Amino acid sequence: MQKLQAYTDSARVELAEFVRLHPYPFLVHSGGALRGVDRGQTRGLTVDRMMVEARVVSPKVSDDFFAGALRSRDQDNVITVGLSSTCDLVINDQSLSKQHAWFECTANGNWRVWDNDSLSGTQVNEKPLEPGTPKIVVTGDKITFGYVEVMFLTSDAFHRLIRGLL
Repeated sequence: MQKLQAYTDSARVELAEFVRLHPYPFLVHSGGALRGVDRGQTRGLTVDRMMVEARVVSPKVSDDFFAGALRSRDQDNVITVGLSSTCDLVINDQSLSKQHAWFECTANGNWRVWDNDSLSGTQVNEKPLEPGTPKIVVTGDKITFGYVEVMFLTSDAFHRLIRGLL
């Protein structure tokens, strides 16, 4: 994920042009800074099974917005999300597994999210996902990976969001 400001220039174009340039949905995190992993403190444990020792603090409202596009590096319909640099969308937070979850676009254009048997789980609108059982997501759905809460937005909804913040 990157700072929302990375998208502000492209948000100045009209909606139709933005959707043409960015036809995929976005995940937006507005809960402040992520709790990055210090790989020197993992004591040899794989990051996806490392216990998070820090006390969990609810995120505070801040001006730190992050966004990530659900765009596959391999141009297929599966988009991986996690801590590993091999994921399509990397979220550097201690509470995520290396390959925490994935999204797929179905033949009829719906998006589904799957939990990848992650240690800290995935929720959609505060309801936990069972590993291996997908959940269709729509604009405005709140998805929580570990302790990172994001909002799922279609391209046009994301355009309206960043236009409104300009």
